[in-house]
Amino acid sequence: MRAVPRRAAVTVYISALLVVALTGWLAAVAVLWRSYFGMYPATGVVAALADAVLRGQAPGHDDGAAFLVAYYFPPFPILVAGAHRLGLDWLQALRGCSLLCGALLLAAAAWAAHALGGGRRGAWLAPALVAATYPFKASSLDGRADLLAVAFALAALAAWTRDREARGWALPALAAASFLTKATSLAVPLAFAVWTLARRDARTLARFGWRFTACLIIGLALTFPAHGPGWYADVLETLLNAPPGESNGLRAPAELVRYLGACGELALFVAIALALLASRRMRSAPVAAFAGVSLLITLGVMTNIGSGPNHLVELGAIAATCSAVWAAPRLSRPALLPPLALAIAVIGGSWRDLAPAVRHARAPGNVRAAVIDTVRREPGPVLTEDALIALAAGRRPAISDAAPLCPLSNLSDPRALRVVAQLEQRRFSLVVMNDDLDADSGWYRLVYLGEPFTAALRAHYRVAGVVDGYHLYRPLEQ
Repeated sequence: MRAVPRRAAVTVYISALLVVALTGWLAAVAVLWRSYFGMYPATGVVAALADAVLRGQAPGHDDGAAFLVAYYFPPFPILVAGAHRLGLDWLQALRGCSLLCGALLLAAAAWAAHALGGGRRGAWLAPALVAATYPFKASSLDGRADLLAVAFALAALAAWTRDREARGWALPALAAASFLTKATSLAVPLAFAVWTLARRDARTLARFGWRFTACLIIGLALTFPAHGPGWYADVLETLLNAPPGESNGLRAPAELVRYLGACGELALFVAIALALLASRRMRSAPVAAFAGVSLLITLGVMTNIGSGPNHLVELGAIAATCSAVWAAPRLSRPALLPPLALAIAVIGGSWRDLAPAVRHARAPGNVRAAVIDTVRREPGPVLTEDALIALAAGRRPAISDAAPLCPLSNLSDPRALRVVAQLEQRRFSLVVMNDDLDADSGWYRLVYLGEPFTAALRAHYRVAGVVDGYHLYRPLEQ
């Protein structure tokens, strides 16, 4: 007789965790719907690419009027372009698409947890734990492609777990969709290769390989209307020849430890996931290979000084999903520690991330009303470091992504040098920078915009004030 009330109590407990986690996430999205809180210049890149799609252009197919270079693949910008065409402004389109991709990731986590043996409880608990992680919430507010790529990757893991011999098409199709969304989203194909080679199963690897390749070709064909193949080629060439920022091998482990220390729920889920993956049942399962490769890719990406919490989404999601699989059967036991630890993680993480959103949503730098109005009223050409400011003011961005300017300038790329020449010619009547050029000279000169850009701006422009925290520069008089 006691078993039935206990099962009911566990169901109520998991449902409560899911409600708390989803409420915290959706409340933050609602509070920030008309605010730019959490959106960085990288978000503006997505919007600039979406604007280019609507103009019939893309990286590799620009008209020379703008610096249209980026490290982003087409799917998410195309999704944002579609939302904008439906009538949403750029901010709403970014928020709405991020919300949709977040929901897809939570659904994929539920599917993966069920496939890994978590049952119905694990399938309900997994999205609650994923939604409570800081990388998930930060990425759902910054309008980038990470959530969509990870959703495809977790769905591919679920398909792989149910189809270990890769006889169906779901696994290669989802793995291809993940890579075609984000260049570094290669955990599934790499893990599958490691897993099959360790078993000396070349036939299964070959079957997966040709189907994965076929799905990549089909995916490229679907992007023909948006110049997809040329866009992909341009991005891969830029990543290969001019990777963004600077890298340091010591940064990755230091950053990972920092995030684990600052985000208690993430540290708890990683610890529980390690306990699950070390078990005899999971040690040789696909999820172990996936988690290991995902960790290595994350460490590789985080050596770059420009990496952030969006690069931890996959690792956080697989850790939370594994935690749900581990915890689901234990919640029916009398032990108090597992449910108490999960409740503290979900409630604490949800409150920690909602509070700053509520507190800072209406700050001038996040509303951007004055700086957008300044750009809108400017009669001459304007260059904004953040392309989203130009788009919000109804202008075409002069540069889609400021990050490639530094490495491409060092390579004497004509596209980057064209922007420098425009500054030297004082073509722009207004330049809007996110930060003070002198105070952050090391970042701008050595990592982000590059020496030629900053030198031209210093030589031919003067400080013209600060609006909403953004620094304005106007041409020096002839």
